[in-house]
Amino acid sequence: MKRLFFLSSLCKKVLSILCLIFISASVSFANGKKIELNDFSSANGTLPAGWQTFAQREEILPRCTVDSTQFRSAPNSLAISGNSNAAAYGGWSHRLTNLEAGHFYHLTAYYRTRGVFHEQLQVVARLDWLDAKGSRVGQPDYAYS
Repeated sequence: MKRLFFLSSLCKKVLSILCLIFISASVSFANGKKIELNDFSSANGTLPAGWQTFAQREEILPRCTVDSTQFRSAPNSLAISGNSNAAAYGGWSHRLTNLEAGHFYHLTAYYRTRGVFHEQLQVVARLDWLDAKGSRVGQPDYAYS
């Protein structure tokens, strides 16, 4: 089984300039191994390695960019903006392929918001289980603080 990491933002404020800056994340294994996702470097306007944007429909895709002015421990961060669209829903996703079923994992994500009125409803870290074919297996897990 594979684990798919989604970060989404429900950007409801039409004039919101910046809804979310995803600064860094890590997934810790029960046996002490750690995966850190903190290198968001991109070349020539391409997406950072392993990251992709998502939305159910193109017209509701928020503006997803790499921000070089805000970061935590490594250069760059992932940013999501409602792009003046009250219906914006989507964000960044990253697929982790070296997780194993039956193990416990700890997710830590750092973010900063601006112009978000209901942070607990509008900023969501979601984890999806996928099979070898990329189809969802079971319901997604949501990370709560």
